[in-house]
Amino acid sequence: MDPVKLVVFLSILLLILIIWLHVYFLWYIDQLKNIGCKCAFGWKRSFIEIALIVIIAAQIWSLFSTKIPIGVRVFVALMTLAYIVVTRMFINKVKSEGCDCALTKPLYWMNLYNWVQIAFLIIVFILAMAKAVSG
Repeated sequence: MDPVKLVVFLSILLLILIIWLHVYFLWYIDQLKNIGCKCAFGWKRSFIEIALIVIIAAQIWSLFSTKIPIGVRVFVALMTLAYIVVTRMFINKVKSEGCDCALTKPLYWMNLYNWVQIAFLIIVFILAMAKAVSG
């Protein structure tokens, strides 16, 4: 297989996996609301729900189009960054409160994925700084 086609195929496959994870997390957040998990209520859960809808829509859009306006890309990037921070705050809150109705497998996966996102951001930041310093 042509290396370029392989990279494109793997990129699309990874994007589909990430969309599936985000849909899974959205389902989990919705379930917390549906079961009345009081310790998971609040602005963080609401923000995560809205951010996931925006992120999923943008990811699906990117599967079918490469012509996404720069303003939309910047908005989604900022929303994703805020999502990562608020998700970390939400996870830490429900864990520290021992919120049994929220401490489930989906939260485990959300936590793991959130740490992967944070590690990725740190690596990108380090690489950008290294490039800026080296000229």
